[in-house]
Amino acid sequence: MTTDPYQLICDRLQQHGKTIKGNNNRSQAQCPAHPDNQPSLTITRGTTQPVTLHCHAGCATIDILTALDLTWADISNPRNTPTPTPPATYLYTDTDGTPLYRVIRGDNKQFRQQHLTADGEWRNGRAGIQPILYNLPAVTKAITNHDPIYIVEGEKDADTLTRHGHTATTNPGGAGNFTPEMADTLQHATQVVIIADDDTPGHQHAHHISQLLTQRNIPHTLNLPAVGKDISEQDGQGIDPTRTRPLTTTNTPALDELAHLIDWPGFWQQTHDDEQWIAYPLIPKSRTVSLFAPAKAGKSTILLAVIAAACTQQQPLNNAHTQQQPVNILYLDYEMSHADLYERLTMLGYGAHTDLSRLHYALLPSLPPLDTPEGGQHLLTLAQQLNVDAVVVDTIGRAVEGEENSADTIRAFYRNTAQQLKAAGIAVLRTDHSGKDAEKGQRGSSAKNDDVDIVYRLTRTSTGVNLTRTHSRITWAPDTLNIDYTETDDGTVTVQLATTPTFPDGTAPIAHQLDELEVPIDATQRAAGDTLRAAGHKCSSKLLRAALQMRRERHLRTDPFGITQPVDNPVDNSDLAPRRKKRDNPKNDSAQDAAQETKPNEINAAQGSAQVGARIRADAAQSAPVGYGALRQAPQNDNPPEPEDDLF
Repeated sequence: MTTDPYQLICDRLQQHGKTIKGNNNRSQAQCPAHPDNQPSLTITRGTTQPVTLHCHAGCATIDILTALDLTWADISNPRNTPTPTPPATYLYTDTDGTPLYRVIRGDNKQFRQQHLTADGEWRNGRAGIQPILYNLPAVTKAITNHDPIYIVEGEKDADTLTRHGHTATTNPGGAGNFTPEMADTLQHATQVVIIADDDTPGHQHAHHISQLLTQRNIPHTLNLPAVGKDISEQDGQGIDPTRTRPLTTTNTPALDELAHLIDWPGFWQQTHDDEQWIAYPLIPKSRTVSLFAPAKAGKSTILLAVIAAACTQQQPLNNAHTQQQPVNILYLDYEMSHADLYERLTMLGYGAHTDLSRLHYALLPSLPPLDTPEGGQHLLTLAQQLNVDAVVVDTIGRAVEGEENSADTIRAFYRNTAQQLKAAGIAVLRTDHSGKDAEKGQRGSSAKNDDVDIVYRLTRTSTGVNLTRTHSRITWAPDTLNIDYTETDDGTVTVQLATTPTFPDGTAPIAHQLDELEVPIDATQRAAGDTLRAAGHKCSSKLLRAALQMRRERHLRTDPFGITQPVDNPVDNSDLAPRRKKRDNPKNDSAQDAAQETKPNEINAAQGSAQVGARIRADAAQSAPVGYGALRQAPQNDNPPEPEDDLF
């Protein structure tokens, strides 16, 4: 019988018929304490105890152990054996030395914070206690005595300086977490020395502190270690840790670069309102997206189908809305195994013949938690090295160390990871689980809706799934889409949009006018609008966007050999509207004609729309794109929805 509690848990789960996948330090499994089709139990080797269990559905650890016929004693250190001392523990106290919270650094350099309860027990988290400076009593004394105070990045460096007889401090949480309240504490200091870690996050952190001190007129200097990355490394080489060199603009990004200040002349020359996609309809260019769904709704399958198609330059979901450009995507999969991935890729029609070199797939990655500065910096560096256009995190709960439904965790993920990627022009999509009622949104804090540009809810239907946009900062993302699964005789599955979109009344005449003005098929909305206005025409941005989409779809549906077949879709209802009005009320014809004559410079939806709409439909082609099993021609829709049901 094994004496390793981690292995004991894994063995018992397998004995109870539970699916388990992972490695020797962290695994995911089906929880034995509740009906669990989607693995929701995380098993991790601990620091103060041999193993930790966390059910993301909320089951208590004791219930999990009971279901496995185990007790606390089976997985805990013996009572007569002292708890192993962690590699480092850093105590934070108030000015009179009363303990408030502590920071524990584990073997793998992961940090966690604990607060002291009224009963004298240490519990995870700060429990609302505001972060304060490390070595606060010594800092207060140094301010009174007008002694120098060193600010470094990390408690280890502060302790290094303390051992050499200096007053040193830092903030909990590493780079990016020095607060204005901490700067207020130093208000009457007469000499502050900031020593940055010699890397980009360290430089940025030091400049942030410098900015806060400058705002309060606190004298200070900016420095780097004389050698090495930090002063502890320098001290390890036998060099005085206070020996430094200046931190200047030649060895750190300029402050305006860090702030990403707008260059106004360049700003007005850019196009900002055009619809751009990395992988339609899930990942817009340089945006952040949250995709949530109930367990087993098919979220990972849809996501893989869309991303694999985009990375092989196929039309995701067989859509005619965009013309897919070559893209590179980094996919962080914290759930599936190699066997799971193989099964889904082959189901979608991919195999050894497929060039998936643009899809950078990280299976059960061991990156630092993405709600920490270290994790965010690691991921940004990896994404830039791979030159990717987007990063997918599947799922967010497995990628963070904080409580996955906490607002603080989600904000830390955005600050440390998503914001850094977005600033670098890299799109981010994270997946999440819904609560028991998917209509009520994502599980946990409403902050999950605040830090993204689009929130999509995915739910299962009788023929596939429905994708609904519940929150958005952009107007051009689809409101709702139905996506169908169709299994073929050879076992592959076709995943495609279930409907072909309609267009608002008046779209066809504007598309015709753009043709007459020889506006390029790939023109931006801004360029097309400028051309129309220069020709003396007017139209709304909504109609212009629809007309550009209609022209792109007409272009994409054209047979590459120039042979086209007429189809009934896409539909512009503007050519039908005048004829309906004549049948319903012939007396209105003369009044309608007079109204049209009063606006000679405005493109009119009724004028000649029947002929134009018929010509556009006759020119349109709907040929199946070249691709794999998952990318086949969508069935034509003989009964397109009315404009008010427009899916786009």
